[in-house]
Amino acid sequence: RAQSIEAFASGKGINVAQLLRKWGHEVLLIQILGGKRGEQIEKYCLKIGIETLSVWSKNETRICNTLIDEGQQSVTELIEPYTVEPNLEERFYDSLPKSIQSDALVFCGTAPSGLSQAVFPTISKAIASDFTLVDSYKNLSIQWLQTVDCVKINLEEYSVLYPQLMESSKHLNTLKLPILCVTAGKYAAQYLQWTGSEYVPITIIIPEIAPIKNSIGAGDTVCAAMIDAHLRGRLSQDGFLEGLAMASASCLSLRPCEYAEKDFADQLKKIQELNPTFSKV
Repeated sequence: RAQSIEAFASGKGINVAQLLRKWGHEVLLIQILGGKRGEQIEKYCLKIGIETLSVWSKNETRICNTLIDEGQQSVTELIEPYTVEPNLEERFYDSLPKSIQSDALVFCGTAPSGLSQAVFPTISKAIASDFTLVDSYKNLSIQWLQTVDCVKINLEEYSVLYPQLMESSKHLNTLKLPILCVTAGKYAAQYLQWTGSEYVPITIIIPEIAPIKNSIGAGDTVCAAMIDAHLRGRLSQDGFLEGLAMASASCLSLRPCEYAEKDFADQLKKIQELNPTFSKV
């Protein structure tokens, strides 16, 4: 029997946008919404100062149920399937801004079923950016990834995407491939830079943290921190390190991407001590 239930707007895009807005950045959130839940999400975004470009589907926005057992320190996420109608992709393209410039562009999550592989490249063409980060790994064009600056993925996703990148590097002009930032929960993270012929990995040791309440959304915190670092003119290594510390601190909170500043400061100090040379790379 559940002791309590909370319902709120969440998901990769909203999580990243909330943090960036909290830190003082102007944000445009491009999203697909539907039904009453979609209307509630739209109102919430506007309430907290996130500008939205919402494309409306006839299908109700899905629910993701997160079941938290604090006693066992376990988290289970039940994600509803979601698809969009066939004609939505054309409407989506028509709604995109025409040739605007942004300081940073971040792609959060996998495009819904019903949209083609062309969605992300089409957005990139419409919105020019100084820095592009991708938090996704499915149905990505390797040619498009050559235009991306950084890919943030977890270890399971890395095991799928990395072989594809290596196989493509044999056939493409791969003078440029994105930085890979790979998270693995409580285990060591990896920061991989492309040299023109291979990826060179750097291991980042993660300090222990307990008691873990909710690890969902920790990766979104990393994404937001890396975008924030770029917008402030700092190194992506610094953003990744700080993001990992924020992600660890957020695991002590029940809500995704929320953390106490003291917990973040404590984790950042520990992670810097465990990896003293990383930000100097």
